[in-house]
Amino acid sequence: MGAPRRTPADPPWRWLTAFATAACLATAVPARAEIVGQWDFSQGWNSSTGVINGGSGVTGLALTYLPKTFIYQLPAAQGQPNPPQLQFATTGSFGIPNLGATAGAVVMRMPDMRGYGLVTGLMATFPQMVNGDGSPTKLNRYTLVMDVCIPGATDAERPPYYLTMLQTRLGADGAWLVDKRTDATGVASSYGGAATPDAWHRLALVMNLSASGSVSQYRAYVDGSLAADIVPDQVPMSDRNYQLVYGYPPYPPDLFTDGLFSIGTLNDSYQGLGT
Repeated sequence: MGAPRRTPADPPWRWLTAFATAACLATAVPARAEIVGQWDFSQGWNSSTGVINGGSGVTGLALTYLPKTFIYQLPAAQGQPNPPQLQFATTGSFGIPNLGATAGAVVMRMPDMRGYGLVTGLMATFPQMVNGDGSPTKLNRYTLVMDVCIPGATDAERPPYYLTMLQTRLGADGAWLVDKRTDATGVASSYGGAATPDAWHRLALVMNLSASGSVSQYRAYVDGSLAADIVPDQVPMSDRNYQLVYGYPPYPPDLFTDGLFSIGTLNDSYQGLGT
């Protein structure tokens, strides 16, 4: 099972009509690991700036609704209609299941992003921009965890069939997807698990990019169970999987140090955006 080929028309977080709470990201460095961003969404957001308020006691990573940033003025975004606003309310208000035993928890509703152009979704800005054994401007080791409820209405009614959970470069395929035809999660050569609709699931992605082709570089989990595991030397070759291991100029390989699955500067996505 593969994912779409890279195309500038494939927007980040496409059809993420999901309800998410308690998203957090941790970066791993040689001596330590720490949470650098966490949200329970109970504090809502600034609808003017697009900044989503983080959980108390955790500072560092910034999370912003992309259509509220200057990036939405890029040529890639111009001429597109403005996407709907984010929504913050209780699970009961949205008419969805409670999150675990928590009744009335405040969650965030991400609107359907189909038809709103390239620059949509959420943008994370990291306080630390280097780890692993790569360049001084790339994050090669990181973990992303989120609780997500995907409405059944987003099942494979019409293409695109992939719900993008993470995209590391503007104009590139997602690095972490849910295939709405099967509810499996992963990317390209490896999908598994079941992020079934109309139910809460804890989804996690562990990226550990290195120069070795013989160790796991990518692992995705659903509710604590391993769903996708990618070792470059074991990837079966196909047109899409070739990108994972070898890359297509000007794109570097996805699954190695400083590859497309690393997190880089804004310039890595679009020249002139800066760091």
